[in-house]
Amino acid sequence: MSVYYLKAVTKQSKYAVRFQFFYPTQDFHKALLVKNSFMSSIPSPKSVKEGTQVRHPVGTGPFQFKSWKSNDRLVVEKNQNYWKQGFPYLDQIVFRPMPNSQSRFISLKSGETQVIVTDRGKSILAARKDKKLNIIKEEGNGATLIYLNTAVPPLNDKRLRQALSMAWNQELYVRSVFRDTVPVAKYLFPLQTTCKNTGYQEYNLEKAKALVKEIGKPIRLELIHTNTPRGKETGLIAQQFFKKIGVELTLKSLAVPQVFRKLMSRKFQMSGSRLPHYDLMNSTMYLSFHSKGYLNFSNYSNPEVDQWLNLPKMAASETYRNQALCETARQVNEDGVLLFLGGRRFHAIAREEVRGDVDLSDGILQLANIWLQK
Repeated sequence: MSVYYLKAVTKQSKYAVRFQFFYPTQDFHKALLVKNSFMSSIPSPKSVKEGTQVRHPVGTGPFQFKSWKSNDRLVVEKNQNYWKQGFPYLDQIVFRPMPNSQSRFISLKSGETQVIVTDRGKSILAARKDKKLNIIKEEGNGATLIYLNTAVPPLNDKRLRQALSMAWNQELYVRSVFRDTVPVAKYLFPLQTTCKNTGYQEYNLEKAKALVKEIGKPIRLELIHTNTPRGKETGLIAQQFFKKIGVELTLKSLAVPQVFRKLMSRKFQMSGSRLPHYDLMNSTMYLSFHSKGYLNFSNYSNPEVDQWLNLPKMAASETYRNQALCETARQVNEDGVLLFLGGRRFHAIAREEVRGDVDLSDGILQLANIWLQK
């Protein structure tokens, strides 16, 4: 995410480029190593001009693009010119989208597929009991969450946002939906630093009811969520939680792209979303919670937070950065800007014949170091 510190990139020679920053930064070399950063895909000018950079990607990785049939499969094959001698072990990999989590797990059990990625607690718990299956687990920053639009009535009332935060029982949600296979989240960067005071609003139904009573008028809200099973389940749970404090919640189910468009337009009251994992969450926090942040979906504005989220200072000093992130987390929680649905913990499940290192760092499946034992 240090790309936001960049001022210019210039070619120095055939094999060298020069990066110029707006201010000193300690993080850029780390950003180069993040698999889901801007450096993970550098399309050629020719492919961009022809519009083929998405449907026919090229690169220097262990596998080469072979074919892609939408909603069916993506096929890659071994890169014979891969720079790391002896790798990869596999000749070909077929990636298949399976939206139905139960079908995905059945295909793994039957041997139709050898590795799946899942966040379904039921599948993960079942795999723990199956000696023929191995679970790969990786912790992450970020979280799944619900944004509260702080600029739209009645959510522009801090008391209501705090009441919703106290009525939201994240522990019960994580237990019911994820079967406790993901952590309860209280801030967005647990792998980057530890915060002593997070300002997290613990579940407290009586305090939530008192705040609603103090507001003194009927409260009706709308939550938009994805039309996926997980999105619909989250909506129904939210309805039940908020009904207990006298808040009427209407649900609106939309396709994933429509939800994203609503977020970008800021035309919503409450919306499900997620903040992705990055090793360094500096820019993500700035973009999400600074009053001028491009991804500030909640329309949040707090001069104190703006002052802490000073990109030059965060880039130059790790001590300042950690303090700034923790202060921002505390203030965001106290102001009731979002509801946590759980932290990030990534899971993959592999059959016993899959040998080697299944890499799930950054939440992205890397298969260059595995082979199948016949």
